Order: sequence, then structure tokens, then C-alpha cells
Amino acid sequence: MTGKLTLACLAIAATIFAEPSREFSGVITDTMCGAKPHSSMMKDKSDTECVRICARGSFGYALLSGGSVMKLSNQKTLEKYAGQKVRVTGAYDEKSKTIRVVSIAPENGSVQ
Repeated sequence: MTGKLTLACLAIAATIFAEPSREFSGVITDTMCGAKPHSSMMKDKSDTECVRICARGSFGYALLSGGSVMKLSNQKTLEKYAGQKVRVTGAYDEKSKTIRVVSIAPENGSVQ
């Protein structure tokens, strides 16, 4: 019985102290270029192509929102949103500057 009570207490504590999910809007960029204009990095490539190239290897996808660059947790599904305006729902971890992605969708009018 003590084990079940401990697990229940841990579950409640995790819920209380978990970061709340909220919505972020911005453009999918990469952690290498961040807020820099992609057109200045690779003049013969579109922003989308540049983001995809730069996000490979040790760099990853990020959200550029209001001048802030925030890493995104779910790297596998982000390539299709490279260079696009999106809405991301998730919890932001200030310490790691990472959004734990719950969902992502293109902004209205954004091409997918």
C-alpha cells in the first residue's frame, strides 16, 4: 500500500510542478542561424532550404518568436515546417531555453 501511495503522491507533485503548456507563434528556424536572415547565409537557397541544411548535424530546429530563438524538442517532425510561420503549443523550459512541443500547426496562410 505504501508503494501505491508514494506513486500517487509523485504523480500529483509532477502535475503541480509541471510547466503549463502555452501557445507560441513564430517562424521555424535553426539553432545555427537563429535570428540572422537566411538569405545572407546562402544566397542561392531559399529560407526553407537554408533552414533544412543548417538544422542538420549538431544544429537543430528552433522557433524564432519576437527576436527570441527557442529550441524545440520534437526535431523529427519539424523539417516540413522549415522557414514557415507556425503556432507551437508546449511548455517552455527557461533553463534550457527549449519548448517541449505538444503540437505544431502552420499559421493561417502559411504554405506547408
